[in-house]
This record gives sequence, C-alpha cells and structure tokens, in this order.
Amino acid sequence: MRSLQQSLVLQHQREPDALWYIVNQFLSADPEDRHPVLRGKDQDVEAFAESGGLIMDTIELFRSLMMLRRRELTGDQVRAGFHTTGIYLTPTAAGPDDRPVV
Repeated sequence: MRSLQQSLVLQHQREPDALWYIVNQFLSADPEDRHPVLRGKDQDVEAFAESGGLIMDTIELFRSLMMLRRRELTGDQVRAGFHTTGIYLTPTAAGPDDRPVV
C-alpha cells in the first residue's frame, strides 16, 4: 500500500488529498459471513491507517449508499466518513440491515 502512495506522489508531485483502499476481498462469500478485510495483515493495515489511509470493504460502500438513499445519512455525512482516517469505515447510522463488519 505504501508503494502505491509513493508512486502517486512521484507521478503528481504532491501528496494525495485522501488515501482510500476499497476491498472486495471475499466476492464469493455471503456479506454476512465475511471476515474483516486484510485479516492477518495487521502491520500493513496499521501503517496505512497511520499515514492517513482509510480501508473499507465494498459492503460498507454499499451500506453507505443504501443509507443515503433511505435518507438516514446526508451526502455530507457520507463524504465526511470517507475523509476520516482509520482502519475500517462503518456507516454512522445503523438500520436493520446495517451491522458493522469490524
């Protein structure tokens, strides 16, 4: 993950505005049965988070979209969540089908 960030800096001659790593690691598994993304890669995940990165499973991206459509979150809230640094994004409001992955 670090090498991708360095490549972007070299290519664009500036630090990126945000670092997002969106993972669809368990495409063939039922979303309710998935493990946290990048399980077992704790050092890589922590280093990415410490550099301001955000890692999320595509499930969380989908849940954010659904919550936006149901008007449980505003566009500003979704954008703010995407600019939060940390290891995993979890939508800030929860509906019956929106349980955290982590």
